Amino acid sequence: MLVSIEGNVGLGKTATAVRWAHRRAEFFEDGILFADMQGYSNHVDPLAAEEVLEVFLTDLGVDAVDIPASLSQRAAFFRTLTARQRILIVLDNAAGSLQVQPLLPSWHSCAVVVTSRRRLTALAVRNKAVSLPLGPLAARDAVDVLGSFADDTRGSSEAATYRILAGQCGYVPLALRIAGIRLAASGRVQDLVRDLTDPATRLDLLSNTEDTTLSVRSALERSYCELDGPTARMFRLLGLTRPGLTAMAAAGLSDWSVNRSRRALESLTDIHLAHQDDDGRYTLDELSSVFAAEKATAEETEKARMAALERLVA
Repeated sequence: MLVSIEGNVGLGKTATAVRWAHRRAEFFEDGILFADMQGYSNHVDPLAAEEVLEVFLTDLGVDAVDIPASLSQRAAFFRTLTARQRILIVLDNAAGSLQVQPLLPSWHSCAVVVTSRRRLTALAVRNKAVSLPLGPLAARDAVDVLGSFADDTRGSSEAATYRILAGQCGYVPLALRIAGIRLAASGRVQDLVRDLTDPATRLDLLSNTEDTTLSVRSALERSYCELDGPTARMFRLLGLTRPGLTAMAAAGLSDWSVNRSRRALESLTDIHLAHQDDDGRYTLDELSSVFAAEKATAEETEKARMAALERLVA
């Protein structure tokens, strides 16, 4: 079994994988192997597959002197060692399919769970991986997360305000928890909703000053840095308008051909910074839209922003 859990930042991909692994541990009598692949970690490069294989082989009892030097030899040794064993392998925060391909066992009794911000199409094609996309929480569940930090959010007179707060957080678990901590400290949901209303300061408030890795902006920045130039520009321009756009409308916004615009939009969906609705429109989620607007203001001139909107309207 090979499953890829995919989605944008802060949706709980790691938590989902780890919780499932704990609940199913009894089925894997030969153990569980876990690796943070560091695909989208701040200030560090993704782990090379040979590094992970060295750790896995050591965990499986191989002496350091017996571990082969090359990636292909390590991968073959790992497949041989895990043959006919019942092992669960969790590869968290993968940069892409190529990074995890050498870490896959050959025996069907093993299971592999991969988490990534990227759509792992190659794993699906080559290894028949089952994709499990994660999205934002339902509004009711998002309010429940806030409720775990405060008094009853449903029966109170402020229930509607809590629903607004959940929407401002994009129904994203990471943002909801940060907002919940702020809420528990202040106790005034109206004040927090007012502060988050301003898009210019929203991502500042949805951050953890003690640990910058627990920051919506920091997480989105890492995904943004992975984009090539044209895709990054399309992302910025999408931040100028809130409604979803067809590829043709995006072509007007960017002043590109429809095909070039579609390629950029598809690249954004591959990394889950955008998604395509059933009617073919490409949209950004709440927090990605705020971040994209920030990038447009910082990296596009006012003249360029106005020209893009004029082309869109025309």
